[in-house]
Amino acid sequence: MVTDSYSFKTFIITSGRSVERIVLLFMSIILSRYLSQDDFGTYRQVFLITGLIITIFTFGIPHSINYFIPQFNKERQKSFIAQTIVFQIFLGFFSAIVLWFGAGFIANLFNNPNLIKFLKLFAFYPIFSLPAMSYSNIFICINKAKLSGLLSPAFGLIKFFLILLSVLLNFSIEYIFIVIILFAIIQLLLILFLIFKVFYRIKFKLSFDDFIDQIKFAMPIGVSSILGIVIVKIDQIMISSYFSVEEYATYSIGTLEIPFINILTASAMAILTPYLVQQYKNKRMDLFVSKWNSSLLKISYIVFPVSIFFIFFSQETIILLYSNKYAASASIFKIYLLRLFVKITFFGHILLALGKSKIIFTYTLITLIVNIILNFLFIKIFGFTGPAIASVFSAFLISLLQLNKISKIIKIKFSQIWSWKKLFLILFISIICGYISSFIKLLKMNEVFSIISGGILFLSFYIIITQYFLKEYLILPIKIQSVIRRSRK
Repeated sequence: MVTDSYSFKTFIITSGRSVERIVLLFMSIILSRYLSQDDFGTYRQVFLITGLIITIFTFGIPHSINYFIPQFNKERQKSFIAQTIVFQIFLGFFSAIVLWFGAGFIANLFNNPNLIKFLKLFAFYPIFSLPAMSYSNIFICINKAKLSGLLSPAFGLIKFFLILLSVLLNFSIEYIFIVIILFAIIQLLLILFLIFKVFYRIKFKLSFDDFIDQIKFAMPIGVSSILGIVIVKIDQIMISSYFSVEEYATYSIGTLEIPFINILTASAMAILTPYLVQQYKNKRMDLFVSKWNSSLLKISYIVFPVSIFFIFFSQETIILLYSNKYAASASIFKIYLLRLFVKITFFGHILLALGKSKIIFTYTLITLIVNIILNFLFIKIFGFTGPAIASVFSAFLISLLQLNKISKIIKIKFSQIWSWKKLFLILFISIICGYISSFIKLLKMNEVFSIISGGILFLSFYIIITQYFLKEYLILPIKIQSVIRRSRK
């Protein structure tokens, strides 16, 4: 029951984040069509910088909530939550100061003078958004998981419709930023009301000792998070520095992520990690490897074909979502999709569960340094696509480093801890199906019919072919399976 509860709570958190990504995707689609490339590029740059600043000053606080609150009684819970929110508001003000006074430097770095006024305007956003970032963690820890599950899509939809209304009213980019800030204020006030409604009659007293313990716990996690987000965003920073605002807009569209992939992997790891740790403690490495490989194959059975399909139909996907003016984004989108091949699991979660948090930090730092060097080098060699190639290379590098370390910790050969043959088989089948489905383009249909027809063709061949090689990873109706078995005979 403990595992089930843990898995459910983790699913709630990842679901909320996935909803947020989906909302951001639709907001991006609407704004990319409404704004000029220059305005849209500026809009994305403002969120790039603000997101980095907020991540830095989030300081690992959400993780500390998950660790401390379950250990406390109601009085200490209220005190801990109150001091956490106050601290986050303080960090929000500090973020605002950095954005306000750093606006000129950032504008010069990105060769975009318009950033000065928009960064100063949006500097107020972290004051309200940063304290609201931990609401999901708080509600999960005080047994309000369902409330958290309702709030995430609700906030996402409200934000989406506010942006849609702004577009319909023909607001300028300046007023769109103001609308987003107003949303952040309303969101924070509602969250504070709901949290303290739970603790209304409970007395509390702020604890300096709890605050110090929280900072000690959060600091290493916060530093690792900062390094992680810089690794992910360094290519966009480089593009902003070396290319025009319009070219950055095109590049940023190409970094489009498929929202459900993360929730699939995160949910699987939530269920899998406690089991793996238990088998490690019991010294049952055979069960450890068997279960992990089984999970990886099942996830890759979905992730690999999805990645390959969108690689073959990248041009159609980008044009369908963002229009012809961002057709050049397809090359970046295609490169970024390659990262999904190492997103079938979170190696860092395994190392963290095995008590190797320092190793995670070391590998993250190494990957960041390599990523920065490769960004400079690949821009000179490959030009516009260089940073994307560097980003993908870095994703593979940190995955290989972590996988190799896991192999050494559990004392299983590197070649045995990863089902190379079956994973490559799934990948090879996906590529074959991608080539087959791409012939649909010869019919010269519009993007919608091309993607739908190609998808049906891809899926049909994928199901049929994998039934011969990997039937245990696909559930088909009994009648269809019996037909396939008879055809084999």
